[in-house]
This record gives sequence, C-alpha cells and structure tokens, in this order.
Amino acid sequence: MFGKLLKGHRKKTGKSLKAVGKDIGINYSYLSKIEKGIQRPSVELLNKLVTYYKLNNSQTGKIFHFAGYKREEVTMNNQSQFNKSNQNKTQISIDPKNNQILYTDHIHVTSSPFGLVLDIGQKMGPTTKAFIVSRIGMSAEHAKALVNLLNRALKVKNIKKSTTKAEA
Repeated sequence: MFGKLLKGHRKKTGKSLKAVGKDIGINYSYLSKIEKGIQRPSVELLNKLVTYYKLNNSQTGKIFHFAGYKREEVTMNNQSQFNKSNQNKTQISIDPKNNQILYTDHIHVTSSPFGLVLDIGQKMGPTTKAFIVSRIGMSAEHAKALVNLLNRALKVKNIKKSTTKAEA
C-alpha cells in the first residue's frame, strides 16, 4: 500500500524514478525498491520525498502512517506558547538537496538583553577545540519556549523507554 501511494505521487509529477532519485540525491534503484515495498525509507528520506512532491499535511500524514512512522509536530507560535491546533501549525519544508543533520557535542550560549545566540559545535578529536557548525539566534521568549519543547520531548522519550522496558 505504502509503495503504491508513493509511486502515485511520483507519477502525478510526471517524473521518472531516475529524475526523482537524481533530484533528491538517492539512487533510483533504491527508490524503486521503496515503491515496490521491498525497502522502508528513513524518516529523513520521507521528509525529502514529501517536500519534493509538495504534499499537504493530510497526504504527508498518510505517507508516514503507511510507512510505519508517527509524525508528531509541535511548533512555537509568536506568543511563545505551544500551538496544538492543526489550523495554526507552521508548515515546515525541508530542502531535499540540502538536508544535512548536524550532530553536536558542544554548545556555547551567549546572552544579551535582546536574546540568545547558540554556537553549536563539534569537538575536534581529543583536543579542547570545537568547530562551530551552526549559529542560532533567538529572542528570550523563544528560548524559553524551546527549553519547554525540549523538556517535553525528553519526557516523551523517557516514557517510551520506560514502556518498552516494562513490556520486555
């Protein structure tokens, strides 16, 4: 079911397996295996595909559901409260050609009366040096909302871990 659904979206674009594979940076034979139900794509690849096919929230939800994933989104609104209603969710697009995940083992925070700057880095081997891979600036209100969001995400993860251990 999942593969047919994904193939249908590709066909609507009029693109071949090779063209889509090239555009999103994967081998077309891998995409073919996904469409045939032989392979299960990663969440990152699904995000690339739904962005590439310009799917709406309902279509994206179906894709993730039939692929066996839960897609949960929590976004911050301008009042720094959590927005749970579907009508006010921010639609997030991920550039399929530039969707790199950066892992970090170093974060340096600088604060000012205007907000925070997070310098996100990666340590360079056994040295004390870190290479800054990203800089993020935000208001104090957004920083507080981010802390709340991270705490909620960690609580959900801990609950799922506890549930998994209890079931084992």
